[in-house]
Amino acid sequence: MVRKLLLTLAVFLFIGVTASQAQKREVILQQMEQIRNSPSYLYAEATSTNIDQAFRLAQKGLQTKVNAWIAERTGMAALKATLMDIDKTSTWMNTRDGKQMHTFIYLKKSEFVRQKPKMRIRLRPEEEGDEIATGKP
Repeated sequence: MVRKLLLTLAVFLFIGVTASQAQKREVILQQMEQIRNSPSYLYAEATSTNIDQAFRLAQKGLQTKVNAWIAERTGMAALKATLMDIDKTSTWMNTRDGKQMHTFIYLKKSEFVRQKPKMRIRLRPEEEGDEIATGKP
């Protein structure tokens, strides 16, 4: 009898943990979608079986997007944002899909501009939008 009770309790705990993780993943996916649709953010994402590789690929993608955005705004195509500048203002989220790790890195344009006042990047009104509430790892 006690064995059945413990087994039943273990099954319910497993189901509860699995459901909690699924809900957390859903929240993260909703946050990612909000950021993708917001003109206030720049983002990049990558998927790999290795979390470090996914992170590095996403980081490179974000650096490319930031450089293109700066060039568009300042007219200075040769200007490059350093990875350190991006790391100061970026945030990331990870999700797992089977054996694959998905890394999503983003930064708020207005926060980046505040960090780099000498670049004289002008934000459009829609880019100064509200902060999207996300959980930082």
